[in-house]
Amino acid sequence: MTEAEIGEAWMAWERAQVKAGRRPALPCDIDYSNKVESLSIDQIAVLTSLRVHGAQTSVELATRLGYSSHQIANFLVKPIRQRKARKIGMTARQHAKKQSALWVYEAVQ
Repeated sequence: MTEAEIGEAWMAWERAQVKAGRRPALPCDIDYSNKVESLSIDQIAVLTSLRVHGAQTSVELATRLGYSSHQIANFLVKPIRQRKARKIGMTARQHAKKQSALWVYEAVQ
């Protein structure tokens, strides 16, 4: 048997296990195209702030909304994936102890 034939046989066995109810559906067999991911209230607040105040860093958003910059970055993962927000560049921190670069985010209209 070639490697391709072994792979096909293995996938057939895995799909038989799904049919028998012994395992969940294989990720490659799930159609994600119709899946709509809803946004949390926190994510909506961040998007609203981006729309109202324009492009901002996570530190600026955190100051305005009362979250940490790490939380803001995590809140923006799903909106970026849904193309409701995007990263437009990086900037250096000003007037802060840490001098690392930050992403600048903007809402997509």
